[in-house]
Amino acid sequence: MSTGPNKSIAKAIRVLEVVCGSPRHLSIREIAIQVGYSLATTHRVLSTLRQVGAVQETTDGFFMLGPRLVELHSSLASQLSEMKSVVERELSTLLNEPGISVRLSLLISGRLTIIAGCDNGVHNRFRSRIGGHYSAYCTAPGKSLLSTLPTHQIDDYLDAAPLVALTTKTIVEPDRLKHELRQIRSTGYALDDQEFLDGVRCISVLVPTGDRKEFAALSVATESLAREMLIGEVLPQLTGRAMVLAEELRGFPRGLRALELAP
Repeated sequence: MSTGPNKSIAKAIRVLEVVCGSPRHLSIREIAIQVGYSLATTHRVLSTLRQVGAVQETTDGFFMLGPRLVELHSSLASQLSEMKSVVERELSTLLNEPGISVRLSLLISGRLTIIAGCDNGVHNRFRSRIGGHYSAYCTAPGKSLLSTLPTHQIDDYLDAAPLVALTTKTIVEPDRLKHELRQIRSTGYALDDQEFLDGVRCISVLVPTGDRKEFAALSVATESLAREMLIGEVLPQLTGRAMVLAEELRGFPRGLRALELAP
């Protein structure tokens, strides 16, 4: 039986959001007004947060972030920086040809989200933005990630919005896309042959993230390489690098989604 969020925790997080977001120290009355709680409730929440070091009170009765949160932030920033360096190092090893764009992506709320990448002399017209969100059905990494979903979730995805043709090669028939996703599960890779952008081909493989239910997609996009070269030469390198990256990521329990927070 599912339950709603713990109200005490929710209130504490709301108070922390206000304290963190303020450019100056706040009085208990100011915090109470911003969070919409009574003075008594706000005082109780602040007392608990102060006991665990999440906030601290100045001598004149104002509140600021406590040492425990500062330590946690510093630790998280350090881990994110290290994970980002590992990912970028592994991705850069695939830049052995000019005109190549390498990306690491996640499927978040049905959208392809680019969390890391590097380029070697590519044109801006097909350089996907780090942190950008794109349609999944018409891209190689998006199709890789869609292929990991159970059937009912794929049906929900297809019911949520129509498949719009971005080029003459975009797959817009749901049954045809389902067939392609089955092929991707069988072959272990996804190919986008000018389905997202005319003249651009992309190949993608999955990267296990340590969470059995979640994968990332590692992809290479190019204007210069033919389909046969992508499959025959790039795919083995991509598969090998995905295995190395998966092993490297085992040391980062926070997971790849945390890279969305990295500067």
